[in-house]
Amino acid sequence: LIQLEKPSGVITLESGTKLLCQSPLALFAQDTQVVHFTQGVKVISDNGYTADMFDVVVDYNNQMVRSDNALAVRGEKINLDSLGFVARQNGDMIDFYGPVRVELKDSRRLVITAKKVMHVRRNAQTVDAFGKVMIDDGKNKVYGNTMTASFVSIGQNQFDLRSVTVKGNVHIQTPDENIFGNEAFYDLQKEQAEIQGNVRVEKTQGVLTGDHAFIDMKKGTSRLESDRANDTKRVKGTLLPDKIKNKEK
Repeated sequence: LIQLEKPSGVITLESGTKLLCQSPLALFAQDTQVVHFTQGVKVISDNGYTADMFDVVVDYNNQMVRSDNALAVRGEKINLDSLGFVARQNGDMIDFYGPVRVELKDSRRLVITAKKVMHVRRNAQTVDAFGKVMIDDGKNKVYGNTMTASFVSIGQNQFDLRSVTVKGNVHIQTPDENIFGNEAFYDLQKEQAEIQGNVRVEKTQGVLTGDHAFIDMKKGTSRLESDRANDTKRVKGTLLPDKIKNKEK
């Protein structure tokens, strides 16, 4: 067991990005090829990102980095906070343990939170989140039990989220209405969402139920439809006229 005081090193990623890693103290076990950074670790990238973590274990034999303590990443395009993480296969597979909060800072600013865990797969370009997931674009909010999102690379270590599928206890909250259902697909580029399965739309005028709801978040409009394959189903609901509402007030 070798004690390393003030260890530092530079890691060059496949993308060409260089990472400067520093820590006050580490222990290196030669037999297992494991380095345990027992104190704080700071990582600074040459493209402006910083990461602060504590009590980090680097396992060279299994190509794994992990920590059961808080992680904070800060940068121009993204902020990320979690209570721990595991990175495998040279960073292709990263699991962040919750609660997890990711803030994407582009033209619209998007915040994603998950209570339990968030899986990031760089090569597959997917993000899976579990446990009371919430997506907030600053105007609309989408809630659910699980989330699967797809993203594309738009530059060196920069990514753009394209679409999100949310399942279980789905709730879409817009400035004008609340929509509930079993599953929703959210196209972030078009700012449109489709929700299906026991759909319920709550508006100030009343409540409507159906099989499918289509929401244009940019225009602030929504459309409710019944199952076209089943003629016995219809859109149902109760609308409250303005005159009655005014009397009730």
